[in-house]
Amino acid sequence: MRILVFGNPLVAEDSLAIKVAKELQKELPGVQFVHFDTMEDLEKEGPKIIVLDVAKGITKTAMVEPGQLEMQKIVSLHDFDVAWNIALLKKLGKLKEAKIIALPWSGKVGECKKDAKKLIVLLDENAEKPKNAKKTRRC
Repeated sequence: MRILVFGNPLVAEDSLAIKVAKELQKELPGVQFVHFDTMEDLEKEGPKIIVLDVAKGITKTAMVEPGQLEMQKIVSLHDFDVAWNIALLKKLGKLKEAKIIALPWSGKVGECKKDAKKLIVLLDENAEKPKNAKKTRRC
């Protein structure tokens, strides 16, 4: 499983997803967390994506669909955030499915990590297994 991690390491509130992903990488060896900072490459990720990012207006980590996100008014090119890009790629037919693990803007690393881990394991039961772990057959 590959999870695209958005955020700005220079802005405290916007760096939460990066910090959570760094912690989760230790606990979920079957997941590849990729810090993603250029929207231009989003369409190269394929027709289905999973995103880890912060969101305003929530108090607990949650799995949200792109349509649940409020899109801000576009004033400049800097306003094209993850929600806008996902909506645009879906409209163009380049993206079929997007799952967003939204962390609260003012969340704490420990609590968000615990909640995000539960959601990731729900998406992929192999997330906690090393990538090269051999499958064993049950008798």
